[in-house]
Amino acid sequence: MSMLQQFFKEGVSLIPKGIITHYKELDLSPQAFILLLYLIDHQVELQSEAYLQRVSANLGWSENESYEFLSELLTKEYIQFEMIKDHNGKQMDIISLEPLYLFLESFYKKDEPESQDGLNESEQKSLIQLFEGEFGRSLTQLELMQIADWKQMDQFNDEVIILALQQAVLNQAISLKYIDRILLDWKKKNVRTVQEAKREIESFNQAKTKRSRQANLGNQVPEFEPFKVPEFDWNRFKPE
Repeated sequence: MSMLQQFFKEGVSLIPKGIITHYKELDLSPQAFILLLYLIDHQVELQSEAYLQRVSANLGWSENESYEFLSELLTKEYIQFEMIKDHNGKQMDIISLEPLYLFLESFYKKDEPESQDGLNESEQKSLIQLFEGEFGRSLTQLELMQIADWKQMDQFNDEVIILALQQAVLNQAISLKYIDRILLDWKKKNVRTVQEAKREIESFNQAKTKRSRQANLGNQVPEFEPFKVPEFDWNRFKPE
């Protein structure tokens, strides 16, 4: 396996664009910002016990440096420690990103136009409900922020986002990362309307069908052609 294949096999991090866009407003040192991105990407592993050791090992910092940058995030109230019980009923501390989400939510509300593509609040809620129905669960704060980025940063309307979701369902790849790749491809091709998205989907499906047919033709065994015995004039060897 090549290094590039290994790189993609390890997966891709999903970071909402809004965090990058509002980097200045976060008022963090570059190291604390890197730590914040790391925490977002590893939020399922945010048990504070022995966490500094893992952060230090992965980011190449000393434990003192990791503690310094973690303290900066705590002081500026972007993270907090919460006490929960594990599956054995034992209490433990975890790092919560809820303060960060509340901070960024204020910017989303401030940046959101009064009317977006003629969609009212109930219609926007229906988009979230549609995603949750396909995912079979409630969306996380990070996923809600990603959908908000598609609408506000990338300027996609709900109908186009729904088409991307439908493609993910059809391809049995229901994840925001897959949908984000679809929308990123459409953005590069300046696909903005539902009609343009449908044409792009049709073009993609036609190209996919053509490639499949060519592959099938290449795998076909050629028909057997019977060996033909050449005609030969045996009379040439008869004695005169």
